[in-house]
Amino acid sequence: MMSCAFMIRRRIATLWLRARVPGNRQVVVVFEEDDCFLCSSVFLVENWSDIFVPSRDDAMVYSNDTPLILFYCHEKAFELGQRMAYD
Repeated sequence: MMSCAFMIRRRIATLWLRARVPGNRQVVVVFEEDDCFLCSSVFLVENWSDIFVPSRDDAMVYSNDTPLILFYCHEKAFELGQRMAYD
């Protein structure tokens, strides 16, 4: 059973992501060099808590269409950045 505090934190994180991740773009989620997948940014925002789990190491998300780069660390924190150069 999820605690109320966890559900509130998850909802806040979802709102934070929704405000910052570009709508309906294809993104790449990378856990390791050979452990990655493509998904829509909408899918990522709505399912991030099932994708990023504490037992996994850090992950990175990027979009080929935007300078977006998102990091998720195993300490349950997001960092948002922007690539300096992209095509």
